[in-house]
Amino acid sequence: MRPELVLRLGVVVTAIHLGATGAGFASAEVARLLSGVFNVGLFLAGVVLYVVAFVLTAGRSRTEEIWFGGAFLLSGNVVPGAHRRLLLGCVAAQTVIGLVGASLRPFTVLAFAVLPPLLGLAIVAFYGARFARFADKSPS
Repeated sequence: MRPELVLRLGVVVTAIHLGATGAGFASAEVARLLSGVFNVGLFLAGVVLYVVAFVLTAGRSRTEEIWFGGAFLLSGNVVPGAHRRLLLGCVAAQTVIGLVGASLRPFTVLAFAVLPPLLGLAIVAFYGARFARFADKSPS
């Protein structure tokens, strides 16, 4: 998988989250139900992708000096700045979308709109697990 595909995935997930949350405001019961299903589905996909990212990072940690902030939050100089800004911007947008949706219609299916940012964070972690550059471990 190329880095550009992961970046696009972050943008697409943000757009899907916006659409699913927007559907929660519809008057049709089916649209509101689909909104909840999509938002929970995005959350569950995030759980799975986080596990994948963790396993990939653990495998790399045998030969590279990996730290949590670099691998899972892209801090430091481990990836290009534009990529970090795009991915973390998507997470920020997903968080705002979820909080606004849930706060405008509390105690409805839109309460699930706060869950999808986990997928955004998992995409960041996956990008770090696959494409971040870390120093090699020194021989013991």
